[in-house]
Amino acid sequence: MLLFIYGTLKKSQERHKTIKSAIFIANVKTAKKYPFYLSDFYYPILFNVENIDKCVTVEGELYEIDEKVFEQLNILEGVPNLYNSYTIEVEDTQGKKYKCLCYMQTKKQYLKSRHHLYKIEKFPQRVNYFAYGSNTDEEQMRSRKITFYKKDISTLANYEMVFNKKNLAGDHSYANIQVNENKNTMGILYQIDIRSLALLDCHEGYPLHYDRIIIKTDEGADAYCYIANKNFIDNSLNPSDEYIEKINNGKKHIEDLKRKMDKK
Repeated sequence: MLLFIYGTLKKSQERHKTIKSAIFIANVKTAKKYPFYLSDFYYPILFNVENIDKCVTVEGELYEIDEKVFEQLNILEGVPNLYNSYTIEVEDTQGKKYKCLCYMQTKKQYLKSRHHLYKIEKFPQRVNYFAYGSNTDEEQMRSRKITFYKKDISTLANYEMVFNKKNLAGDHSYANIQVNENKNTMGILYQIDIRSLALLDCHEGYPLHYDRIIIKTDEGADAYCYIANKNFIDNSLNPSDEYIEKINNGKKHIEDLKRKMDKK
């Protein structure tokens, strides 16, 4: 089957690895115009709505995929609650047309969320991200190709860090935060670009494994932060030795930042 992709599954994006077995057909664009926006969580949405204002022709990539990849993508794209697959028509640079599947949201979703959408050319270029756990380790952030422009020690009040987010194999746990009015979580506030936010989404397994929420730090900054979804919480697990090493590296990083701040 043929699939048109236009967002984080494209060649230049981290989620492209999900379709690494797919066969690239051509660079294409939609034959019809559709509403194309970024959500308030900064991922692109194509709506299955025609003949309204502000519709555009959308460029993307066309792939041939098998049933196994299609099933995996349905899970990744949150079918049927977040997206659904629809048959649309696209054309390549030579004018050849193809019928293909495309993940889109409905007219009802568009009408409900249109006041919370960004035009593609107007979305914020940089956002704040509050990191706890292994992402306080600067080496890990760099190995994940995360670009950050500023970093500061930050505190999240009324949350505690716990190790109850189970890994894929179900034999170890990762860091998570949970509400506790008597606890605070120390972390690092990174200023990152939108590309890096998309990369973090992939590494953290958003939206399946972790949800991405907006929190306010003690310093008054609004920031994105990841919190484990309840289906992936298991309080009987412990972190691996390798993961604990990353946590300890992060603690050293925070201590180094604190010493630098104290000298100013």
